[in-house]
Amino acid sequence: MSGPRNTEQSADLEAWAKNIRRLRLENEWTQTELARRSESTPSNIARIEAGKYPPDMKLLLRLRDLFHTTLDELMVEQKPESPREKQLNQFIARLRHLSDEQFSMFMLGMSPMVSMIQSNELAMNPPTMLPHAGPSHSPTRPDDRIFPSDPKRRTE
Repeated sequence: MSGPRNTEQSADLEAWAKNIRRLRLENEWTQTELARRSESTPSNIARIEAGKYPPDMKLLLRLRDLFHTTLDELMVEQKPESPREKQLNQFIARLRHLSDEQFSMFMLGMSPMVSMIQSNELAMNPPTMLPHAGPSHSPTRPDDRIFPSDPKRRTE
């Protein structure tokens, strides 16, 4: 009976190792930096990432908080990411490093896009970055300058 259990434990260690390493690299941290942030040691992080040693619950909870993730994402084997998912995850990891002021400025600049996504306008009528051909187009809303919409659908 110890065979299957050892295989299961080995799979758990491997999943933890891959996930912790992936999340560390997405955040562009060294093992030393992760150890400092998680109040661990570089050798402990190295053993965990090598699949030789399981993280204790206290460290798992610290890693969950540092990576802004769930215990599931740390502990369960993840399916391979598509190129788009990988790019989005890298972008999100970089956003996590912004100061509060930088993040506020980023969100302010993104507000027209966020509003469009939230109102589902983006899914229903994808924006074009090209000006409309034909008669002169005079934007009536601030986001029309960035994302011109179909003049026939204009309700203002």
